[in-house]
Amino acid sequence: MTTVRILKDGAGYKSFECSGHSGFAKEGEDIVCASVSSATELIVDILERFSVGFSLEIDKKRAYVKCTLKENKNDAVNAVLDGYCRYIKDVSSEYPDYLKCILTEV
Repeated sequence: MTTVRILKDGAGYKSFECSGHSGFAKEGEDIVCASVSSATELIVDILERFSVGFSLEIDKKRAYVKCTLKENKNDAVNAVLDGYCRYIKDVSSEYPDYLKCILTEV
């Protein structure tokens, strides 16, 4: 199962973390993995283009990505991350045995 953890506070999103293999299908044919991977890559690219300070941890063997925003007071960035969060929640609703989304608001 893939787990996506998203951390948010009153000012906006703080981090997101994706871990694990979904197990929906074999490598190269797994639509759940492809959905999460492509959405996550898009978000990282958008953060780079908005020049948002963030750190990125990647471990391909463990299927692990963690993105921590250094400071996020940008309404546009928060709107994009809202979209990412909704998308991941929607995919997890369709494939609950393969994807879990955990949103924590502090």
